[in-house]
Amino acid sequence: MDIDDILADIDHDFIPQETKDLQILTRAWVTERVAPELQPHPVEIMERVMASISKQVSSFFLRNSLYNNQGIRTNSSRSKPAT
Repeated sequence: MDIDDILADIDHDFIPQETKDLQILTRAWVTERVAPELQPHPVEIMERVMASISKQVSSFFLRNSLYNNQGIRTNSSRSKPAT
């Protein structure tokens, strides 16, 4: 039994899509780094990853605005000490 047999036995349904996307993106990056010519642009994976990043950024800003609206001060909203 070699590594290919072990990997083939893994049930890929239990691997989250985000993890699969990271693996695919990492493989594409490594392939691009070692290839003597440009590789095709991985359009589908890039769209999924960019959508995921956009969702994370939106969630961050929404959460940050909710904190600010509740009167909770963040580091960026603190005034500078008088000198």
